[in-house]
Amino acid sequence: MIFSNGVGPFGVLPGMLIPIPGFSSDWSFDDSDPDDSQMCELLPEDTVAETFDGDVDYDDDSFAISERRCSWLIEDSDFFSGISTPGRLYADYKVLDSTGLSKDSAIQTIDEDIRRGDAQEVEGVGEKAAWETGTKTLTFVHDEHRYTIQLTNGERTQDERSAKAQELAKAIIANHEADGPPED
Repeated sequence: MIFSNGVGPFGVLPGMLIPIPGFSSDWSFDDSDPDDSQMCELLPEDTVAETFDGDVDYDDDSFAISERRCSWLIEDSDFFSGISTPGRLYADYKVLDSTGLSKDSAIQTIDEDIRRGDAQEVEGVGEKAAWETGTKTLTFVHDEHRYTIQLTNGERTQDERSAKAQELAKAIIANHEADGPPED
């Protein structure tokens, strides 16, 4: 699809999404729900609500909803106090090797981010993990998968955000082990 920003020869109005034959995408803009997302199965609503002690809703307005991505909005949580918008949690995964990225390469990328100072190593989460302060993202490798968890909004410190992301990562790993890994 192409997003139109002007009127063209076919009478397309600004803001229209135009399907292109032969082009596909795993992005969805219709009534998506967490049951359509393998990532949301690994990080379900009740786990997110318990972790943040708040009200949680599936972010069906997110620009990138697919079976490999999940987005949650968190309200009425002390963790996200002091802001006028809900806290937002994005999570996704990639099946390594099937995407052209090997497990060794994923681990090496995390190591390079740590060496450059772009990320801080995180112990006790998966086989390799790092917290990137600039993007507020925890990236970790477990089994044959690379996962990312991003916490946006709020006024918490990087250490507090990292600790919450690690808690969520451990829940993902537990569900990965209990229910089997997600598929590509």
